[in-house]
Amino acid sequence: MGPSPLTRRLLLAGASSLLAGGAGLALVRWLERGVYALPTESDEIIDALVVEGARLNLLKAGLRGARVVVPDRPHDPLDTIDPRVRAAMGRRRVFTVDTNRLRLRGTREAEDLPSPRLLLLGDSVAFGWGVDFKDSIGERLSDELDRPVLCAGVPAMRPAQLQHWARMVLGQLKVETVLVLIRPRVDELPALAALFRTIASLSEAKPALVLSPLSSFDLRGARSRTTLADAVREAIPGLPVLEATDTLWLHPPPGGVLLQAQGQRQELIETTTGATLRSVIGPDERVAPEIYAAFEEDPSLREPFFFDGGHVDAEGSRLLAQDIAGFLRLEGLDQPTMPAVPHPR
Repeated sequence: MGPSPLTRRLLLAGASSLLAGGAGLALVRWLERGVYALPTESDEIIDALVVEGARLNLLKAGLRGARVVVPDRPHDPLDTIDPRVRAAMGRRRVFTVDTNRLRLRGTREAEDLPSPRLLLLGDSVAFGWGVDFKDSIGERLSDELDRPVLCAGVPAMRPAQLQHWARMVLGQLKVETVLVLIRPRVDELPALAALFRTIASLSEAKPALVLSPLSSFDLRGARSRTTLADAVREAIPGLPVLEATDTLWLHPPPGGVLLQAQGQRQELIETTTGATLRSVIGPDERVAPEIYAAFEEDPSLREPFFFDGGHVDAEGSRLLAQDIAGFLRLEGLDQPTMPAVPHPR
């Protein structure tokens, strides 16, 4: 079953976009200031390290049950810095983080997992921001493929930083597939190409790229909505690439609301009836405050598949893992390169 006519209309209007597009740049700057969640309510999960002369914000090693509190509705990431705006955010989401000694998410040590193994590199989407580990894309993908997936996603990691992180991880682990899950900016494509050259120089693993799916609330990312995948294929010939926005939104939305923007007109649309819940004039490429306020006024409002305007929720993770597994099968990347060892669950 394909998307509803309303969903098609919203997507074709270019309403969908992702935090890692334009708003992702704001998130990077936000994290570089040392803030990665609601700071007064969350445990510290990030170490600022210098690796190969580059500054990397990596997960702390050996975390157990670290508590992270984030807004549970679409928002501008910079809003969490302003104490007054932050105080007005009544909707909260809490998730916990465990890490192993290699700073990968999860409690299991990577070397204890059987082969063949898939390494999932990327940013906060690959990390599973906002959901517990069992609902992260990596764990869902592991279930789909029935093989271990090592979750090496790190919040706010960008392609240039991923080169250093990939060297750290691949220098210690043997894997059969490397899947990068991220949505680069167009100006980051040279760094992305360098990342895949780094992967090829360190490992015989088969590489692939998934462009993180776009939320309808990231208006900045809409500019590259239909062109980014082709730009990546031109920059890195032969690399298997999946535009996850196209596949995720083929799943019928289970109710909820989407943002439609045409020019400065922004409308909050109910997906089931097509009713306009709010219509305002907003700033260019930014969501109007009145749209955000609707989520506080009505706690039942939610965007399908996403919880904060950029990161997938548990259902979005499940569906995205299904789509990625199908993509890997189509590309022949789901097949192990060595005899499989039973995968303990």
